Amino acid sequence: MEKKIISANELASYVVCPEAWKLKSSSKQFQPKTTPNQTAAKERKDWIEKQGKLAELKLYTKVAYVLLVMLVILVFLLELNK
Repeated sequence: MEKKIISANELASYVVCPEAWKLKSSSKQFQPKTTPNQTAAKERKDWIEKQGKLAELKLYTKVAYVLLVMLVILVFLLELNK
């Protein structure tokens, strides 16, 4: 016996009209293209990549801030020497 995963969309369709759900499910219209585990794994991988990019952006922002502060201090010291 094969286990079938019922999505929220299928359940809602069944609650509204069981006969329509029966017709649609028999025509294989509700067959999921990917399993929930595959979708979750892909979303997690995307999230991890996004977090890595955000960490890089945070580092670059800190470096730019430090360089900007150093430039302001340098300009201030050069103005004092004049």
